[in-house]
Amino acid sequence: MHVMMHKPISSGDDVIRFLNNHEIIGFTECTNTSDNSEYVINNNFSRKIWYSQLAQFYMTEDMVLFVTCVQFKTGEEVEFIKIDSWELFKKCRGKKFQVYIPSNSYTFNSKSKIWDETGIYNFKKMYDYIVACIEKNAFECLGDILKPANPYFLIET
Repeated sequence: MHVMMHKPISSGDDVIRFLNNHEIIGFTECTNTSDNSEYVINNNFSRKIWYSQLAQFYMTEDMVLFVTCVQFKTGEEVEFIKIDSWELFKKCRGKKFQVYIPSNSYTFNSKSKIWDETGIYNFKKMYDYIVACIEKNAFECLGDILKPANPYFLIET
């Protein structure tokens, strides 16, 4: 499998919603919606990231499942999926982080028709299904299950 890094995402409002590898960022504001939160990056309202872009499951080309985290100077690591969006903002506000994006990563394509066809709706079962397809050399079963992703790790500077 080969991954191309995501292109800048714009929602039509001239807002860029992605992070660059090795850039230094800080969350300066947080807006909550009913099911997500949006963070302003470096006090620039043209740069934002959604909490849901941080809190996902990912997979490497070697089929290793992982989640991303924020690592603080104290040594504390917090996985994004284990902290709610407002608590994450409170812990990170006023701090700077270097972004690290591992290459050749994928995330589950929740819009794939395969999930409805198989009745699989949780990440563990999705992972097991993908591994079974690969072990059987049934790559045609994978279809559009995985999509290229940019997993973001944040390390406090």
